[in-house]
Amino acid sequence: MFVPTAIHIRHVLIYLFLSHTTMNDSETFLKNVYNTHAPHYNTIRNWFHRFEKDDFSLDEKDRSGRPRELDLDKLKHALRSDPFQSSRELAVTFGFHHSTVLEGLKSLGMRKLFGRFIPHHLTQANLDRRDDDSITLLTLHAGDRFLDRLITGDEKWVFYDNHHRKSQWVGEGESPQDVPEPDLHPKKVMLSVWWGVDGPIYWELLPEGKTITGDLYTTQLRNLKKAVDRSALKDKKVYYQHDNARPHVSKQVKRELMGYGWNVLPVFS
Repeated sequence: MFVPTAIHIRHVLIYLFLSHTTMNDSETFLKNVYNTHAPHYNTIRNWFHRFEKDDFSLDEKDRSGRPRELDLDKLKHALRSDPFQSSRELAVTFGFHHSTVLEGLKSLGMRKLFGRFIPHHLTQANLDRRDDDSITLLTLHAGDRFLDRLITGDEKWVFYDNHHRKSQWVGEGESPQDVPEPDLHPKKVMLSVWWGVDGPIYWELLPEGKTITGDLYTTQLRNLKKAVDRSALKDKKVYYQHDNARPHVSKQVKRELMGYGWNVLPVFS
């Protein structure tokens, strides 16, 4: 990612000044182009005032008195607003040397760590929907104990034929037999399993290289229905829940489930 230097920003400021762009419009333009690397309005104002005096030198003016110090409170605020900024990006933003920013980060006790990967980001609408659905299901269970008749399922890739190296008994002075290294890409198949409060109800191992489609999932549901009819759930009001994977929510699958008379519960985003 491109990180502009202070000199680069100053060249752009000269261009904006000579183009008769106002300071407010310049600030908006720089934020749109450089995002978090854009200079503050005060910096833009200071440079424009210099240009107005026909001073187009891009070097910092020598200042008398005490050297400028990095404002740690502002640095902390910048990190809270965007914790993904690099130390070099912060140096450009605050106009300090990179080593000065590193010292400031160290004094604040800040460390650079990687965040944990999550499947996807939940919006506030997603979170609210989860709350509503959870309350609805808990209220339903209080009067009907539907969880005792709930069936859910999922798919999972499982590995098989994985070799494990074993130690060997050898005599004195003998060497053990060589063992070939296992395949870097072990074989795997997809396991589809459905379960209820008492444990697994039905499961299938798909042929190697095969994945779930709408047609295949429909066939699996028919096999699941037969297993349910042979279980203690036969002739009972069954509740069914699966995730919103594309094969699960196809029109074909929805029509199939409608014929079972099961109550299909909502799925979370």
